[in-house]
Amino acid sequence: MLIGQKTRRRAGFTVVELCGVVAIIGVLVGLLLPAVQSARENARRTSCQNNLLNVALAVRHYQSVHGHYPVQLHGTDGSEVRGADNDGRLSFLVGLLPYISQSAAANYLDHQQESKSVFSQDWSLVPQELNNSSEVGAEDDSEGVRQWPRNGPEPFTPGYFAWQMEVTSFRCPSDPGSGSYSNSGGGVQNGRSNYAACLGDGCPTSATGPYKQAKGVLVFDDQLAKQTNAAMRGAFVPRVPTSDSDVTDGISYTLLLGEICTSLGDSGIRVKPAAAAEPEQLLNDPGLVATVEQKRKASGEEPLLTLSWSTRWERLDDPQITVNTGLNGGQERGLNWVDGMPLYTGFNTILPPNRVIILSAARDDCWGVLPPSSYHQGGVSVAMVDGSVRFISDEIDAGSVHQPTVYLNSATPPGSRSPFGVWGAMGTRASSELASFQKVP
Repeated sequence: MLIGQKTRRRAGFTVVELCGVVAIIGVLVGLLLPAVQSARENARRTSCQNNLLNVALAVRHYQSVHGHYPVQLHGTDGSEVRGADNDGRLSFLVGLLPYISQSAAANYLDHQQESKSVFSQDWSLVPQELNNSSEVGAEDDSEGVRQWPRNGPEPFTPGYFAWQMEVTSFRCPSDPGSGSYSNSGGGVQNGRSNYAACLGDGCPTSATGPYKQAKGVLVFDDQLAKQTNAAMRGAFVPRVPTSDSDVTDGISYTLLLGEICTSLGDSGIRVKPAAAAEPEQLLNDPGLVATVEQKRKASGEEPLLTLSWSTRWERLDDPQITVNTGLNGGQERGLNWVDGMPLYTGFNTILPPNRVIILSAARDDCWGVLPPSSYHQGGVSVAMVDGSVRFISDEIDAGSVHQPTVYLNSATPPGSRSPFGVWGAMGTRASSELASFQKVP
């Protein structure tokens, strides 16, 4: 090297400089990631509310055509043969198919033999296009092929194409569930729904309405009718048509639809049902799980669960309440958009949103305390009868969850204002609580 010649420095970064750059990028990513995740969730929530709005508008459109809302628990009956009819068990969502750009699916359902009405004249407003009894069985012996009845078989029947559809308009993008979940292999792989009908602040007859099954036929029952009139105070009444004219508390203040989570197979308290040891116990204390918790804490026992939105069932041995381990796979929240049973497509306004679900018996075709729920943090989206959509906080005023529900011979008699605060008042269609509704933001 010649004397006086300058040495050239190699261009680049030192290890220390590179580490500093990486550290700065890491900090920036750490700061931005929650904001990005929040923005994505906000977008998903907006998309969910748009879907819910479309379903609510479809209900409005259905009413303009038929004069009433689609009926929760409707369909065909008349046979004890499985697959020969659908036992009048279809959800209100089935009736909405032509109004949410699913005309092909609706036409697929309406293609079978002549049928006749089976409902009594006392409740004759049940929609005739869906209130039919197929006169053919599920099997055609002459050709040896399966013959599905008009309007489809029971919602739990495997192999029927229409029931397996996943309808995008019925799904919340924040819910990651897909397909069927079965822990026993017995689940039916039907489409899911994140939207359910508001049944009010009562429980009894939400799985029957004013009809009972008698040798495969739905028969009007006076006692069930009285109980239905007393306890089913929501915009939807099982097996009974309702309309805006029934909502005297105001269509802008009365709930029509709400979100429900679908099961992810993780034993969540919002999707895996529990069963009360005595149905009457649940009627008189719908906050039964909280009661069990209080007694356990007072005696120093290990808690059954904690009432947070992410809680999973852990203990199964409490004599007052047990997790429904006896249900077949697939009999969990939101796993069957076709089925009108409240576990799948109904909710009530007794417990606040995102609380535990409890059934009156260890089976899916029964009533229960079934609050709405969602995978959005802090609350659920709901639609009012007028079609407007809003977000309801988990902390909404719900009165005392230990008050008796409204039913015949209840300590909270029929006709009373809801014992479950503003939340209960929002769920009732005609309890003279307009002042309570106006308190809701």
